[in-house]
Amino acid sequence: MSTTPDILVGGPSATGMLVHRLIAELARRHGSLSPELTAREARKLLARWEGGRAVVYRQAIRMRAITAAAVYFAEFSRPGWRLIDSLLVAGEAELDLVWQRAERIEVDELKTGRFGAGELARARVQAEGQAIAARQLFGESFAGVRVVPLTAPERAFWVGA
Repeated sequence: MSTTPDILVGGPSATGMLVHRLIAELARRHGSLSPELTAREARKLLARWEGGRAVVYRQAIRMRAITAAAVYFAEFSRPGWRLIDSLLVAGEAELDLVWQRAERIEVDELKTGRFGAGELARARVQAEGQAIAARQLFGESFAGVRVVPLTAPERAFWVGA
């Protein structure tokens, strides 16, 4: 997987996209990781995507992305599950991480920014739409959407199909 420089220097949505891509690539390569391995492997990927350049203004974006990936793998890891797709479009919905274990399919919806009451309500509506779209795509195998707020992991929640 590769990315373009604008993602590495962009604003909040570009940083969020970088976090999504980073977590998806780490999950694809390693399944689940300890926080220490997550940080090391994330640094390697980011350095490769940057072409090895260590530009000072990119440091904050790298640290945010590495921290978000470490939170994901520490708090929401899926041992025994296989990542089957990322950023999959299903009808009107985009599914961040699509996981499978045996015949069961679940989605993780990653949230990388602030996660207050307003964001929580919007995320619930979004996850409900994703659950409907994913059920149409995957059928009875699809179980639901886990909303994963990386800046507030204690606010994670589940929306069943």
